Formats: sequence, C-alpha cells, structure tokens
Amino acid sequence: MYNNAFPESKISSTLSLKSCGENIKLSNDRRFAVWNFMESDGVTFSHRPMDHLEHLILEVTGSGEVAIGAIGSDPKNHEKSLSSFSTYPELKTAIIVKCHESLTQVKVTRDADQLIIFCDDKRYVMSIEPEQKPWMVFYLRFGDVRMELREYNHPI
Repeated sequence: MYNNAFPESKISSTLSLKSCGENIKLSNDRRFAVWNFMESDGVTFSHRPMDHLEHLILEVTGSGEVAIGAIGSDPKNHEKSLSSFSTYPELKTAIIVKCHESLTQVKVTRDADQLIIFCDDKRYVMSIEPEQKPWMVFYLRFGDVRMELREYNHPI
C-alpha cells in the first residue's frame, strides 16, 4: 500500500494536479496523486487546460483503476458534480487504465480538435471542441494506486 510518502520529482513540469475533495492526497509539487482511502473514489484534475500540441505522460503504479477524462471548463467550478465522475454530462471519459501490481504509462497529446491517448499499445482518440481547451480529469476508482503527471517533450 502506498502511504503518504511521495518520491521527489525528477522532471520539472508546468502541468500539475489539483485536489478535488478529501479522497486524494497530492505531493508537495502536485505531480503525484494517491487515493487517500477516506471513502471510495477520488477525483483529481490538472491545474490548467492542455495547450495545442502539448504532450503529457501519466504513470499509474500499483493495483487498481484510474479513469482518464476531459472537461471543457475549469473542473474547480464543478467539484461537487465531478465526484460522480461517470454521470457528469460535461465530462468525457477517454480511457480506463487498469493495472495489477505494475506500472502503466499513458501518453496524451492534444491536437486542435482531439486528444490522442496511447496506452498498452493501443491508440484512443477523443474529440474535443477546437475553441475549448481541455482540462484533464483523473478518477482514481479503487485499489492501491499512485499516479504521476509529467510533461513529455516529444510527439507521441
């Protein structure tokens, strides 16, 4: 089980996480998130929207599930609604990452009107409104998982 000890960040990043409720614990640099086991489920999100042609990597370690989605406006304005991740109409779910005592790496690229997501040798595409910048939302559904968000400087 992951306790509240976080490794030190090795890569500087301009994209970090915000907490949404008491179920998520964030590291001091806000790049690592751990489900806090207060209740089931926990939601966290990026502190700003993704820019055009921005790339990021999400590393999920441990055992459990993390749903990755996007929303077209600041998730902080929808905190209470986002706690019911799967039923919030504005939120689009792209992929559910399942891992079992392993590390799973997810690469995300934002293009003009889509998010392109690579995970487990598969490619997923989520359409987004070109005039909206997508905020990334992460739903730690259950299990003993930790995730790290970092920038990726090369196209996927």
